[in-house]
Amino acid sequence: MSYAARLPIAADRYTPCVRTVIFRGIDLRGRTLRMQLRLATDTPGAPLVDLGSVDNAQAQGLALITVTQDGAVPVSTVQIRVNESTMKGLPYSGEMGSATALEYDLITTIGGDKRILMRGAFVIEAGVTGADNAPANRPYGYGSTDGLGGMRTSATLTFGETSIAINIDGADLIAPLKQDAEAARDAAVSARNAAAGERAGAEAARDQAEISRDVATTTQPTYASQAAGEAATTAGKLFVVAPGDGTAQMRRRTAGGSDKLYEFLTNTYVPPVGAPAIRRLLRDRIGETASIKDYVVGKGDVDDTDAYSEAMILGVREWLYPDGCSINISRPVNWLGERTHRFADNARIIAEVEGYGVRALGYPDLLPSVVQDPIPRGSMAFTATNIGDLAVDEDFYLYDVSLQEYDVNTVRKKVGNTIFTKRPINFSFDQPTNTRIYRLANACRNVKVFGGEFRNERQSLTAHALGFLNATDIFLQDTVATKCGGIGIGFEVSMRLFTRVRTR
Repeated sequence: MSYAARLPIAADRYTPCVRTVIFRGIDLRGRTLRMQLRLATDTPGAPLVDLGSVDNAQAQGLALITVTQDGAVPVSTVQIRVNESTMKGLPYSGEMGSATALEYDLITTIGGDKRILMRGAFVIEAGVTGADNAPANRPYGYGSTDGLGGMRTSATLTFGETSIAINIDGADLIAPLKQDAEAARDAAVSARNAAAGERAGAEAARDQAEISRDVATTTQPTYASQAAGEAATTAGKLFVVAPGDGTAQMRRRTAGGSDKLYEFLTNTYVPPVGAPAIRRLLRDRIGETASIKDYVVGKGDVDDTDAYSEAMILGVREWLYPDGCSINISRPVNWLGERTHRFADNARIIAEVEGYGVRALGYPDLLPSVVQDPIPRGSMAFTATNIGDLAVDEDFYLYDVSLQEYDVNTVRKKVGNTIFTKRPINFSFDQPTNTRIYRLANACRNVKVFGGEFRNERQSLTAHALGFLNATDIFLQDTVATKCGGIGIGFEVSMRLFTRVRTR
């Protein structure tokens, strides 16, 4: 049995769709690639779009950009390009302003057999500029159509035999590399044992740092009042308001004041109403594994939104969702980073909301950097002033405020005012004055999900189940999305995704 990666793609209707996918564990040189778009799976007749292998990355199709080696593992970078004219010609659905959901898969031939590498929803988002010839015989929609639920820049898919991001029957892919990999593993084990003492000290320091971060939720400066925080910070910076009553707010400074991003508790654990639990200091609970049933009813017949939201901001490291637990939520709930969620059989979260039912949400810092020159698509370096706050190996993203396009990347090195990136930049930032640099200093990192069923029963293309925004280092295994009007599991301005998920 083989598995294919399920990766939703979000694209704007009135611009070209250019996406980069990095396949770890497969050398795609000399292999023919093909990708089709249809209204739904098993739709007969000619496909809406039929992409094949191309040599020119500027042409519509599937271009193999590079094949490199990461030790003994081949890494193939593929660019998907759908021209603007093709995007405009794809069908419309729903009300005026609604997104259109199609299906796609991307295949190749390995060992004489066709192999699906990735598949999923292809969501075409409504737009404004370029909509002159859009059909006018549709009713006006109500409210926003926030369809940003799929890959908008790039993604990395890892194929192999064990400890892999997306498990497929990969023996035919990596068997020739196995001997070299085992030798490299033995060398790594020796090095690991030699460094065990140093690592133990580093882990102790890291654990203490994580405890400190949990208590304050962030490393941002803390003030007793909103006015004090606004007086001491500049536009774009984050700060915490903690009046001393056990509650706090994360706020972002604006030109005219500040915006509240979210609330959290600082020093106490408050059990849900009616629960026979003991009030304890939060510091006494940090690092523990806890059952979510100690905090919510979880029987599927009551609204657990308030209790579940309060539980998610506590310092619990690992949440256990027991067999049959069913959590109902009526508004979106945010997850913090550095958390593990383990779902037993038949454990689920059921939402009925617009947007995402559950979202792992990070907050970026806008840097004072000014991009100096246009940045061509595919480049791996750019120049900017005031880049001192951006460190090597730090995650960041470029954002075009006019076209609302992103590229998420990592700093490989800095030389003077030049930043070298670890991956090709997947969008052309032609107007430096419209380009902003955000550091993912407060990214939602290291979220691990094992199992679990996520639903959003709102019948709308904007009703999604589980999403990640400004998040990095995400691990999903055997997670299921069901009965979603929109996208089941989506990633926006996020990177380093290790997923094996299913939808039904």
